Amino acid sequence: VAPHAGTVGFDAYAYWAVDPADPYRLTAGALGAFPYSPVAVRAFAPVGAVAFWSFLWVWLAILVGTVVWLGWRSSLVVLAFPPVALELYHGNVHLLIAAAIVLGFRYPAAWALPLLTKVTPGVGLVWFLVRGEWRRLAIALGATGALVAVSVAVDGSLWVEWIRDSLI
Repeated sequence: VAPHAGTVGFDAYAYWAVDPADPYRLTAGALGAFPYSPVAVRAFAPVGAVAFWSFLWVWLAILVGTVVWLGWRSSLVVLAFPPVALELYHGNVHLLIAAAIVLGFRYPAAWALPLLTKVTPGVGLVWFLVRGEWRRLAIALGATGALVAVSVAVDGSLWVEWIRDSLI
């Protein structure tokens, strides 16, 4: 359906087209709808300065590089797995979240990416709780909290809007 509907780069377009002044103007599912936190708004805002197709090619190269890093010798098998191929087709951030989770077990601050984009992968922090790794848990939550604190100071109204839109 996706090639027929012409949805290549659907999610990447939302990252490219985000308007920092009004990032949550579109409802979820609409072309260009940006459902991520205000921290992500600031992270993606600069990419709108380049042409969309230039951004999309660079973004896809980053995603393919992430698949190669995650899959290593099995990269071709991973790339052939339909959900991964679909992630690449749409240019979604899920592959980077997977990489952040992998890195997060060695460098806990990397958990900030999943926690500030798609919140549900944060359930992985239970690993640190179960194992009693309080320092790693504190680093993961502290890094995320520091980013949120700075973001709230800069974009407080966006946080209110994001939370309101996320709950509805």
